[in-house]
Amino acid sequence: MQLVYIWVKNYGCFHEQEFNFYSKHRFKFCKSSNVIKYYDNSDSINEFYKDEKSKNTNNGINNLTVIVGNNGAGKTTLLKLASLNLFSINHSKVDGIFIYLDKHGKFVIYNNLLYEKSENNYIELKVDEHFVGLFNGTRIKSWNIKNEYENNITMNKYLEVLEKNYYIYYSDILTEPTFSNKRFGRVSDISTIALIESDKKSAYENHYKELSADRLVYFFHEDFYRQIRFIFDYKNTKEFIRFKLPEYALVSFANIDPAIDGICRKIDSEYKREQYIDKKRSSFVSKFTKQHLIESIIKVDSIIKNFTSKREDKIDNDEIRQYDFGARIIRGIFTEFIYLLMPGIAGNYDNEYKEIYLIIKSTILDMENNFKNINNLYDSIRNFIISIATLFAVTNGKTRISIGEANIRDFLKCIESFRRYITNKYMERINYYRVDAQFVLKVNDVESQLNEEKKYSDLEEFYEIYKNTAINFNYLEFSWPLSGGENHILSLLARFYSIDQLRENNNKNKIEDIIILIDEGDVTLHPEWQQEYIQILIKFLQDLYEDYPIQLIITTHSPIMISDIPNDNIIYITKNDKGESISITKKEKTFGGNIYDIFHDGFYLKRSSFGIIGLFASSKIEDVQEKLNVWAIEIEKAEENALIEYKEYKKNGRSDILGETDIESIKKRLIQKIDISKKELDECKKTINIVGEDFVRKALLVKFEKIQIKLNNNWKSNELKDVIRKFDDLTLLEREQLVRYIIEKSKDEE
Repeated sequence: MQLVYIWVKNYGCFHEQEFNFYSKHRFKFCKSSNVIKYYDNSDSINEFYKDEKSKNTNNGINNLTVIVGNNGAGKTTLLKLASLNLFSINHSKVDGIFIYLDKHGKFVIYNNLLYEKSENNYIELKVDEHFVGLFNGTRIKSWNIKNEYENNITMNKYLEVLEKNYYIYYSDILTEPTFSNKRFGRVSDISTIALIESDKKSAYENHYKELSADRLVYFFHEDFYRQIRFIFDYKNTKEFIRFKLPEYALVSFANIDPAIDGICRKIDSEYKREQYIDKKRSSFVSKFTKQHLIESIIKVDSIIKNFTSKREDKIDNDEIRQYDFGARIIRGIFTEFIYLLMPGIAGNYDNEYKEIYLIIKSTILDMENNFKNINNLYDSIRNFIISIATLFAVTNGKTRISIGEANIRDFLKCIESFRRYITNKYMERINYYRVDAQFVLKVNDVESQLNEEKKYSDLEEFYEIYKNTAINFNYLEFSWPLSGGENHILSLLARFYSIDQLRENNNKNKIEDIIILIDEGDVTLHPEWQQEYIQILIKFLQDLYEDYPIQLIITTHSPIMISDIPNDNIIYITKNDKGESISITKKEKTFGGNIYDIFHDGFYLKRSSFGIIGLFASSKIEDVQEKLNVWAIEIEKAEENALIEYKEYKKNGRSDILGETDIESIKKRLIQKIDISKKELDECKKTINIVGEDFVRKALLVKFEKIQIKLNNNWKSNELKDVIRKFDDLTLLEREQLVRYIIEKSKDEE
């Protein structure tokens, strides 16, 4: 079922607020009368976001809702409320009215309110007779909280029908990972913070990463694997990756020691590595024990690990590099194979352990007696795997060894494939650097028309071989230099694809609706990517989940994204004068709207007298404006005082001495006393020149130039004053000669 409407009494920052999540179907609840009314929005466009394949079916994106509001208004809180199963917060119900649309196009209304001293513990539904058929007979399902407690079922009850909803939550914001806590039904949290925790937890619980391992480093490696799996395994990758991938991917060998320790802890929970280092088998009793198996595994790992170092004085540098690369690869293969081979921790597996131990013991003898080159090492591990396959065949699969025939075939194929790579030519091609245990793999352009069948030459080929021997842990770590936006988009698509794989492995047919919740998923994107964001999402999600109805609910701060959304699909949240979060109605048309208007009307930005600009820029412009106003007032006062002084001179009969132009001399004298430095004027002028808004810049410039004209004759340095005095002392001829000199000098400098 898909969410249509919520009226909530108290939840987080919301008190008695309602929210409509469907553009076509609108509800309005009156608490005082306990009446809820239904309205059909005739302006809504059916199947507006559906692709051609989904039209006229119940599948595809049936509705897209965007939640916007100012900071702290409650966008994320509403997103969490939308995912609730009514009784899923601390196993107690949420007081409110929840309306859903089922797969038959009928409304189901859950009246989940606690009525205080009211005789009527139900709500009345008012519907125009044309739409009565939408409400499926009973119309309203109501729970009486008193009866729930009397029946002692409130603490365990939840709506089983909502268990068929599959919720997916995505966010790239590093916030507290509480989304999937205490929720019934199916919730997949693929937010960055959740994956940072779950990737590390999964690695530790599977015993192939130490608890002290850097969780961020591991997350980045796992996220890259998600990207690789999406690129190589998804059917329509090319359609959704519209940018050119880097030419090379960097590959590093991971530290395998924690994985070996994890295998040993599966065999013996009290295992400690230091007890087995440099120990000889004679320290154990003659009867087989689990410790014999642990010792044999560590012995094989040690032989492979030290294979190259023990031969350095016998081979040349090119062979050293080949041997080191080959040994690291086969060590990873052996470790993964052993991990798959080991049964679970619980139970007594001594018979299985002994069978494995005898085969490993034979492998050790083979290694010690027949080691001449790297091919011998590969032959030994290959023979070990074949021996395990033989054991599996002899017991007709009745052994509790957990590896299957398909796994065995994959490992044997992988060994033979990687063996071909151990050549000097290949080492040169991948630029293998032994000190850092790193190499590079070439990546072809996904849009290349020359190799349509093979989009990624070396990386694809290598990954196709590698992935079947990296089922439980990654003995290689991949990375590539994508831009932030490219990595964001690729990671977004890859995460949803990884969840789709999980869903397919978990009773896919039981899911009826997919509700996707994205919390500011565009927050780190460049505006160019924001322009494509909605388009990419609606196309990709309908391609990925082509067999399911989808409801998409998004929070955002982006006016670019809002321009892709009709106003009826937007929930506006703000805070009132009391600081309470409320839902408001806005009539402005947003779809295809002017981004400047959307920014102002939909995002609650403070408008300064200079328009919608950053507060820093506004403060700088206001500072310039204030200085210009102060200076203009001071100049005006100086001019008024000059006039008064001039009149006084005339009144005292001195005008005949000063002459009619002496008022200008008085103005200059008084203006010169105003405390304005040339530095301040220059700074104001430079600030005005960089203002981007033409009207504001020109208005300030006019005011500045008026002030500058008034001050023009007063900015004379001491040196200039001395020159002027000397010029006055010159004869007329000397003045003419000096002027000609200045003119010629100016021409030369030009």
